[in-house]
Parts: sequence; C-alpha cells; structure tokens
Amino acid sequence: MEHRLDDRIHAQFDVTIHTDNGDVLKARANNLSRGGVCVETEGLREIQENRLVLLEFAEDGLRAKIPALVLQTTGRSASLMFIEHSAELHSFLIQWNR
Repeated sequence: MEHRLDDRIHAQFDVTIHTDNGDVLKARANNLSRGGVCVETEGLREIQENRLVLLEFAEDGLRAKIPALVLQTTGRSASLMFIEHSAELHSFLIQWNR
C-alpha cells in the first residue's frame, strides 16, 4: 500500500515515463506530492514493480526529470515514489497550494 504523508495535489498532469530498458510511455498523473505520484497509462506492461523509472514533467511551471521507484501497479495505474528531492517539484507544489 502506498503511504505519502505530504499533501497531495488532486489535479491531472501529463507526464512521460522513461523505463530502464529504453521504453518511453505517456501517462497522466492523478495526484502529486513531494514524495510521489500516481499515474495512469495504457502501457503498464512495460512498468515493473520495484524498478526505477525516470518521470518527466513538462507542465506549466514544472519542468523536471525525477527518478522514481515503482511501488505498485494495478490495472492502468501505478504508484511511484520519488527517490530524489526535486527543487523544481517543491517550488511547483508551493505555488499550487497558495
């Protein structure tokens, strides 16, 4: 089960997932926090639990590539935990929550 203690933004963002085997998947982030994100995509077959991916954000006000660990996949969704602190993400979340 996913556990994130930070406040989540319940909004949808387009993201790109880069897998360790070179696959690139377009996805939709459902919610976002400093600790992780939940995404939906048709191509979850390429995403494996307990593997690292690179999550790329290209939203207004947020341009970042953040490494993440795939915690859980179910149906069309995946829960990802960020493994590095991102100053860009932190600034974006502060702006969004104003």
